[in-house]
Amino acid sequence: MKDLLAAGFIIFLIFQDIILNIINIPYINYWDEAVFILILLLFVLTAIQNALKMTSGHIKVICCLAVTIFIGVLGNLFFSYQGSGLAIIMDIVGYSKFPLTYITFRELNYDKKFIRATNKYVVPFIKLSVIIMFVLGLITIFWDTGLSNYGEVRYGFYTYRFLFTHPTSLVIAGVFIFCILNINEKKRENLFFEILITCVIIFTFRAKGIAIIGCAWFIKYYKSYISKHKIITVAFVVLIAFLLGLDQLQLYASYSGSARASLYSGSFQLARDCFPFGSGFATFASHISAKREMRSLVYSFITIPGGFINGEATPWIGDTGYPYYLGQLGIIGFIFFGLVLYNIFKEIMKSSNNMPAYCLFLYILIAMTTETTLLNYGVEIGIILSVLLSMGEEKRIIQKKHIMLQNHP
Repeated sequence: MKDLLAAGFIIFLIFQDIILNIINIPYINYWDEAVFILILLLFVLTAIQNALKMTSGHIKVICCLAVTIFIGVLGNLFFSYQGSGLAIIMDIVGYSKFPLTYITFRELNYDKKFIRATNKYVVPFIKLSVIIMFVLGLITIFWDTGLSNYGEVRYGFYTYRFLFTHPTSLVIAGVFIFCILNINEKKRENLFFEILITCVIIFTFRAKGIAIIGCAWFIKYYKSYISKHKIITVAFVVLIAFLLGLDQLQLYASYSGSARASLYSGSFQLARDCFPFGSGFATFASHISAKREMRSLVYSFITIPGGFINGEATPWIGDTGYPYYLGQLGIIGFIFFGLVLYNIFKEIMKSSNNMPAYCLFLYILIAMTTETTLLNYGVEIGIILSVLLSMGEEKRIIQKKHIMLQNHP
């Protein structure tokens, strides 16, 4: 029963966009904040009761995170752009979801409890799902079956979203699926399904989806080289994210009155005018900052085209990731946020079976050029990333035992 519940939770994390859209219960979209607060409380209680000794890498992550929160709050105190204390607290919670969820699952070994359930139940379920998504996607890109992105056409094809509310949600679900299939496979037994989910991601015709899945295949077949040349790997990850981000920035700059271009330029303005702290939490580039009852004063002097319609915020207002961090935390806070990610990435680098974790981390860096990925999917990514690393570590142990048995029959 525990395995079934664990498997159901992982499946929910992958397909939550579809499930929540079907359920449509008031405040159900705050499920991730509720889960985050619950596991954080469990972590604190466990640390107090058992004098939990954390790894040095996780301590560094928490210290850098604490510095950024302190800097963000100073921005709130110095500039007073956000008058709602509740909005500030909510934004801090959203900001902290990814790193603290990831650390909690790793430190309390929750990730290990999902390994057997994932291998036994999740993998067969997603294999069946991949076949269905591929067949319907192949039809949809040529004929609008109602599963396209509301008739959107790119490169002469309909863009595919399946039952998700947006192609971006399908992309991240596809990345989750690809990573789980890859870490689970033995002797390329999941290769067929990996090819199918690759096609599904391509059917969305999203640049970040195509970029990350291309990098995933590269890492898959050159992982031995990557393990031996870790410095080159770090440079490769940063370069890919930078080049795609630069391409997106140039694209936004070519649009006069682009919301994303304005978010980027606005973040640079805030980083300059509010130096060195930034404008503070819940003040810029997030949905919380733009809610009518919590609206930040930043929007009185930084205009976001299409950001508001009839006084209500539109999805465009929170449509980029990096401006959120740069504008609210300033240059110093942005650097420390980079250190949060870097220390998590260092843990990924230590694992020998880390290709899926590489891919998911690279997705974070790429996706944040065009969306607030870690705000929207912080809990999901934190849990999936921790489970992927744990599955890789178990796989390495099994491989070592197998080699020892072969050498000493």
